[in-house]
Amino acid sequence: MPRAANRTSAKRQRTAVRQRMGLSYGKAEARKVAEAVMLSEAVLKNRPADLINIVPEKVMEVGLDMPGFTMLDALGR
Repeated sequence: MPRAANRTSAKRQRTAVRQRMGLSYGKAEARKVAEAVMLSEAVLKNRPADLINIVPEKVMEVGLDMPGFTMLDALGR
């Protein structure tokens, strides 16, 4: 399968999942929520893995798609 077709299929799949879950794509907004959650939870937890595991639930609660792991890993350090 050509690469362009793969990218198009992946984009359609991500869009379908977002629609089904009632989420929207907002990278900047998701980052702001992730930062706020990590700062507030850092008082109780100090391991980056614990902080990273909390973020997806909180981000999805406000209706945003989950940020990428690379961003979460950078924020958790």
